[in-house]
Amino acid sequence: MKSTNQKQSGFTLIELLIYISITAVAAMVFTAFTADVIKNATQVLAAKEVRQNARFIINQIDQAAKTAAEIVSVTADQLTLEDQAGQTIIFYLNPTEQAVYYNNGTVDQAISNAAIKVTSLEFTSNSASSIHVKLIVEAKNPSGTPAGKYEFKLASTVVARPLIY
Repeated sequence: MKSTNQKQSGFTLIELLIYISITAVAAMVFTAFTADVIKNATQVLAAKEVRQNARFIINQIDQAAKTAAEIVSVTADQLTLEDQAGQTIIFYLNPTEQAVYYNNGTVDQAISNAAIKVTSLEFTSNSASSIHVKLIVEAKNPSGTPAGKYEFKLASTVVARPLIY
């Protein structure tokens, strides 16, 4: 006669299915959380890049205007200054490249970063020595995803102070 009192070890099919289900749910939650963290990090980096570049552009224009010997001309899309050495300095938006350029009389140099696009740069003159600058900058978003979209508007009023410098 055979003994039927053998101990069996291992998992039953039901226990294995429950384990797999719990593991799959945990993996889905972790994946969704990770994707959300990556999306938020992308948005933060895009916003930081745009803000830094906008501030850099405005600071460059402000500093040049503050130290200029003369404000030569102010049009809606171009600012022309003369520095203390008598050199002509021009700031303008290149609409094709969507970049702000600086020309010191010899060469055009982009002062905006390739990671951003400048959608608007406007100059207005409030008086003989005061210039108002408006700037709108966006993150370049080649993929078109909402995570990479960010726009930053910045304005500044500069008073030329050539006698101080």
